[in-house]
Amino acid sequence: MRRSGLFLGIAVIVLGSCLPTIASADPPRVLFLFPSVGVMGSEFFEAFERFEERGVVAEVAAGVTGSYTFWEDSSEGRAGNVPGGYEFEVSLTIDEVDPEIYDAILVGPGFAHAFWFEPGHDRGIEIILEAADRGLPLGGASFGVWVLLGQGLLDGRTACDWPHALGVVSSQAHWDGFLSGFDAVTFDEACVYTDLGVEGQSPIVTASYRCPAGFADAIVDLLVNED
Repeated sequence: MRRSGLFLGIAVIVLGSCLPTIASADPPRVLFLFPSVGVMGSEFFEAFERFEERGVVAEVAAGVTGSYTFWEDSSEGRAGNVPGGYEFEVSLTIDEVDPEIYDAILVGPGFAHAFWFEPGHDRGIEIILEAADRGLPLGGASFGVWVLLGQGLLDGRTACDWPHALGVVSSQAHWDGFLSGFDAVTFDEACVYTDLGVEGQSPIVTASYRCPAGFADAIVDLLVNED
């Protein structure tokens, strides 16, 4: 796996070197579920590299294998003149995923305009719901929060506050256009929030697009505490 281009998390990575890592012959494994295109490279790589720093194996499954098109390198991203140049080879399709080999299932991160395409959408949702039935830790970063909300997994629970994806710049627009439909969910002011749930429920970590490294830290902390 290789990534080139602008990486926005250098300062975060330096600070993260002081964080405890997991010393284990069999480190935890987490899985990112990606829509077929459109994940934010700047967010994903910051979280991905933090997992690496802390000794967690992070893998990716998308609708198709091959070179992934991040939002920054899509036609929309290029038209917006955003820094791009991200490279990542997806070697696992969502249809091939065995969820039982992972310690947590993560969704996103993505741009506000990103959405799930087939192939992979239906099975991706099934994997998330199966993980929830088993009480497996779940995580949603930026766009991923919307996926968890849409499946009702945060009803009666607490998630991080807006914005759940880059591109929604107005707090009122975010509430009026999306969050107003989820009145069973409490939204905390924190950029990253861990809801442990009650017995039998999946712990759920949610994060704003502003906190991808903090999202990864919260997932690792959750897995360490479970051990």
